[in-house]
Amino acid sequence: GEEDPQQDGKGGALRRDGEIRRDRRRRALGFKIGAVPLHSWIPDTYQGAPTPVTAYLSIAPKGAAFAILLRIFFSTLVALKPQWVWLMIGTAILSMLYGNIVAIAQKNIKRMLAYSGIAQIGNILIGMAAGTRMGAEAVLFYLLTYLFANLGAFAVVIAFSQTSNSDEIEDYSGLNRRSPFLAFAMLIFLLSLAGVPPLAGFIGKIYVFAAAIKEELYALITVGLISIVISLYYYIIVVKKMYINEPADPTPVPVPGALRAVIYVGLAGTLILGMWPQPFMNFSVAAAAVFSTMGGGAVAAGLPFGN
Repeated sequence: GEEDPQQDGKGGALRRDGEIRRDRRRRALGFKIGAVPLHSWIPDTYQGAPTPVTAYLSIAPKGAAFAILLRIFFSTLVALKPQWVWLMIGTAILSMLYGNIVAIAQKNIKRMLAYSGIAQIGNILIGMAAGTRMGAEAVLFYLLTYLFANLGAFAVVIAFSQTSNSDEIEDYSGLNRRSPFLAFAMLIFLLSLAGVPPLAGFIGKIYVFAAAIKEELYALITVGLISIVISLYYYIIVVKKMYINEPADPTPVPVPGALRAVIYVGLAGTLILGMWPQPFMNFSVAAAAVFSTMGGGAVAAGLPFGN
């Protein structure tokens, strides 16, 4: 029989409607994780919101959004992998370069952490760009390392701002003399975010790079390495101020018990994931199996510190 043109038209409209809805969902997830070009809300929100709210926004929505992204791309859209891998590569490169370069010029620590966070999302997207089970494992492990370092860094910012009423990087001058504990904690968190061994961030970066190397994404890895060098530059500016510069105000900075506990959790996570990553890698392997229908993986067998 002949095809009904009206039915055919309806089918086409439904398909287009479905594609538009899917595109909107993907954009909403990109907005939540704060990747370039859907990042513009992050710096002003981070700076303007109360710091505890900023700390929450820097972690919770991103973790949830990446869980959904893994489910969509590594399970539902596996057949379209050749197309979406290029989207991930482009977004990762833009996020890493833009986030790190703009972070250099920031005078406000919350804005610096906001742009640094955009770059960190770019690092996580390296695992997505690998498009493999190992890449999914790397994404989940990296998110864990980011959670501890970011949560800890914002806890330091909250403790400092309660005394100084300031989020300006300049006011962190001489923090080591005012609170050796806060200065040491911030040093550890910033070095982990930069990917310095033997901290969690180093293992996280090795993990995503290993997944990308297996897929021969050498240009992406090169940009990732360049972005690490750039991030080290602006993190070290903060460290220099804390340890070398003279404090404008020598008043000691007290750390309330609750904040001290959060900072200890951040330090413990950052150090343990860096020095004993294996149990957490095993967790990432198990969790990736839930999100991904792709075969292979088990990065534990593919890295020098795995079993």
